Amino acid sequence: MIQKILWIERGLQISSSGETKARQLFVTQSALLAKKVEEYFHKMLDSVGMSTKTPEELKAIAANACEQPAKKVSLDDTDGRYEWVDDLPSSFCELEDRHFPLFIGFDRVCCFPL
Repeated sequence: MIQKILWIERGLQISSSGETKARQLFVTQSALLAKKVEEYFHKMLDSVGMSTKTPEELKAIAANACEQPAKKVSLDDTDGRYEWVDDLPSSFCELEDRHFPLFIGFDRVCCFPL
């Protein structure tokens, strides 16, 4: 499922036809799982994007990655109380292309007014 989201997203990134962004949703019961899948998706998207980088750009990316400490969220640390820290609007109709693909927990979807 994540690979399908990834290839649709990547296809639109490299497309030069001016297509609008696909509004893809990944909804799951667990907010923590949604966040972890989102992190994994972005890592995969970055990895696929590396194929268009020059050797100099790759060296700069590697140097920056070594300088930044890894941030991890453990399943045990959250006890099922993962809090969303994001820039989502309070209504579905206010979502913009930049919010997609959207990885979200079902409880959060239920809180959105139409």
